[in-house]
Formats: sequence, structure tokens, C-alpha cells
Amino acid sequence: MRCLLCLIGGTRFPVWGDALQTWDADFACLTVGLPRIPQAGRPDAILGPDGFHYTKYPLLPILQAIPALWFNHYLPQSSNDGWRNLPIMLPAYLSAAVGGAALACLLQSLGVARTRVVQWTLLCVFSTPWFVYVRSYYAEGIQTSLLIILVMLWLRARSTTCKAKEVFSLGLVSGMLLNCKPNLALIVATIALDLLVQAYRGRALVDKLPFVAGLLPGLLLLLGYNYLRFGHVSGFGYSQWRDQQLGFNVPLPFGAWGLLFSSGKSVFLYAPLLVLSIYSIPQ
Repeated sequence: MRCLLCLIGGTRFPVWGDALQTWDADFACLTVGLPRIPQAGRPDAILGPDGFHYTKYPLLPILQAIPALWFNHYLPQSSNDGWRNLPIMLPAYLSAAVGGAALACLLQSLGVARTRVVQWTLLCVFSTPWFVYVRSYYAEGIQTSLLIILVMLWLRARSTTCKAKEVFSLGLVSGMLLNCKPNLALIVATIALDLLVQAYRGRALVDKLPFVAGLLPGLLLLLGYNYLRFGHVSGFGYSQWRDQQLGFNVPLPFGAWGLLFSSGKSVFLYAPLLVLSIYSIPQ
């Protein structure tokens, strides 16, 4: 029932909050080729060296919504706005489908029964914030799909029978993840360190070099995107001062309440089934 409600609701096109800045950047990419945005009173609209304001959001969340914006601009107007919006959501649904398929493959590789694989995949996609973020084209949607694929490739790369193309794919997905959110570089660094340890123990460092080759395009893309917006490769657009201006400086108890139980983006609001997890604590 939850799955059906989500799919039926998918004909409605939700865009709110931070996603509005993404759509402004997408429209600018289609018109002038650069992710410029109007300042609109937001402290996180960052002034670039060319005198225009740019979004702080990484490249991949911007690119994923461009096809949807193209559909929205060129599709004919219809009296049924819901069905007209359905093609606009196809890129988002594709992202969730790829992530769900990767999750099913990961669970199956871990020996989970097929019926459990189907149940757990549907629960993860539709009963958590995953599908909500996908529908609104937030970075968390595509980021979740990439993380699942990354874990699956990481486990394969750690096996003694892994092939060079699998190690290369691990680096390629790691590079994509860097362009999804800058702080995910911690995960990429952890994977790189693990590969080094594995190579040292097996004395096969050359077998891990495809990871560097796969990572390099994404890394260069990230640095080039930073330079294009802010004039230097180390400019990611995030800063403590700007985030405090947006209200990210509340005391810890208030922040914990907001993340867990509040009416705005709280975990248990979007994923009420997580309440059942309290029964697993005694175990």
C-alpha cells in the first residue's frame, strides 16, 4: 500500500526548500551554460569572481535535474497536471530504480533469501526518506544510490578474485560520489586506505592502480567545477558562517529533536517504520 501511494503521489511534482536553488541553477545551465542563481536574499548564494552568484551545491545533483527541467519546459500544457508531471519525474524514478536494483544485488550477494530481498528493497526505497528525496531531486537521493553501488563494488574489490575492471569501477563511482557531496570524500579516503592495506598484505599494489585511474576523472571534474564557480579549485561553497546564517547553529537538544521527531524533515516523520527498531535494542 505504501508503494502504491508513493507511485500515485509521484504524479505530483514537489519542489521546495533547497531544491528551488537547484532548479535555478539548472535553468541557468540550459540558458547560459553556467550554474548561476539569483541571490534572492539567501546567504548561501555565493558571489563568483565574474560578478554573478553561484549555487553551493555540487555538480551531480545539478545535472540530475536538467532532463526534468527540459521536460517541464518543452512538454505541452495539459489539463491534467498530474500526468503531465509524470515524465518530469522519470529521471528521479530512474535514480531510485538503479539504487533499488543495486541494493537487491547487494543483499543477494550477502546470501539473503529472494523473498527477503524483495521485501527489504521495497521497504528501504519507499518507507524511508530515500524516495522523498528522490522525488524532490535532493542530493540525498542519488547519493544513496551511489553509496549502495559503492559498497557492493568495495566488497568485490576486497576479494582475491576481483578483476581490474571492478577496481576501476570502484574508483569511477568514488569520483561520482565526490561530485555529489564534498564531505563524502571521507568515505572515498577510507576505501583508498583499505585498498592500500589490502595491497600491502598481498604485495599486489599494481592490482589496485585502476582505482586511481577511475577516480581521476571525477576528481578533476570536481576541481574544475569549483574553479568555474569560485575562481579556485578549493572553493566548495560551504562555510560555517553561511550555514549559521541559515539556522544551522541551534543547541544540540533542539537539533536532535528536529532530526528525529519534528514536523520538518524528521526521520520518524518520513520513515515511521523506524519506530519498530526499538524492539531490536534488547537483542
